[in-house]
Amino acid sequence: MKKMRIKTVEACLIVSLAIMLVLMSTTPVAMAIPGQLRLFTIDGSYVYSSEDAWLHESYVTEEESFDLDITNHNGADIYHLYLLVAVDRDPAGGVTITVSGNTVSPYDGIITDNNNALVTETNPDYEYPGHGVFKYGSNVHFEVVDITIPDDGKLVADETISVPVEITLLTTEWVKVHFDAVGANKDNKAIAFVPPSEDVTYQVPEFTTIAIPVASILGLLFLFNHRKHKKS
Repeated sequence: MKKMRIKTVEACLIVSLAIMLVLMSTTPVAMAIPGQLRLFTIDGSYVYSSEDAWLHESYVTEEESFDLDITNHNGADIYHLYLLVAVDRDPAGGVTITVSGNTVSPYDGIITDNNNALVTETNPDYEYPGHGVFKYGSNVHFEVVDITIPDDGKLVADETISVPVEITLLTTEWVKVHFDAVGANKDNKAIAFVPPSEDVTYQVPEFTTIAIPVASILGLLFLFNHRKHKKS
């Protein structure tokens, strides 16, 4: 009887292990990958802490035209580079984004039910951890852009490439655009991603940041005009 129980337990363990192996071979990769990419723009200011996940531990810029630096911080050589461009709303009619002169579209990226961005361009598919930006069922839209690596076609360790970004606003509403990246090897397998503290976000300047300088200029104009009339 005891031997039968042991055999039953062993059989259950073997079946469980087999099921786990099957699931691992058919499920998109969501585990940590060793290499790191880092994003940076000289036009941005680093936000160390924010309740807004789009701004938290991110380089934040209000410039509509800037160079996005992508660095292979560590790990193996990268032969395929993908930029994730996320907008906090349906971008249609609200904002147009170009990367290296090409308009980003159609923003049909899939956000999984565990709040990851599905990158189908790699082999196998890679589930990019969303850092709180990608929310399943939200109005977030994203697109994966294939970035051409210049020169020898590979991004070696500690090498940086600059990608020009242009953002054209078609609305006066608040808009945020977030940038992440995935690097892959020769076989197009994901081997590097951007950790939560090394990404870049664009946001429309708050009204107060615009209103204060405008009010100052108007005040100076009023003062100069008042002095002019007083002298005359």
